[in-house]
Amino acid sequence: MSRIFNGVVKEMKGNTFFLGVLVGGVIGGMTMLLSAPKSGVQLRASIKENSQELSEKLYDLKSEAKQFLQLLEKSTREGTEVVRDFTEDVQETISSWKKDIAPHQVNIHNEIKEIEDTLNKLESALQSSRHNALN
Repeated sequence: MSRIFNGVVKEMKGNTFFLGVLVGGVIGGMTMLLSAPKSGVQLRASIKENSQELSEKLYDLKSEAKQFLQLLEKSTREGTEVVRDFTEDVQETISSWKKDIAPHQVNIHNEIKEIEDTLNKLESALQSSRHNALN
């Protein structure tokens, strides 16, 4: 029995809530219409004018967005080309530098080898002279 009663109470609460929302909405709508500072004709004209202005602004915004996207695409293409050209130039410069420096690397390597050999000879001579001086 209590189950039936609880079910009826829940259903009534749900219906009461929706009834309250419906009545509140109707009263709020009527209050708005009666307290509106403009007549119905003026209100409709104002709404129509505002909707036309909004449509024009949305159209302008759409056009500007389209132009912005086109500019962005163009800038991206140009930027990609600039980066590609720059990369190619850097690669060519490095390649040219490597070719220019290659003979000098061999010379420097040979000079370093000669210096090492000279140092080894001096070190041997120094050790020999110490050994002779001690004996």
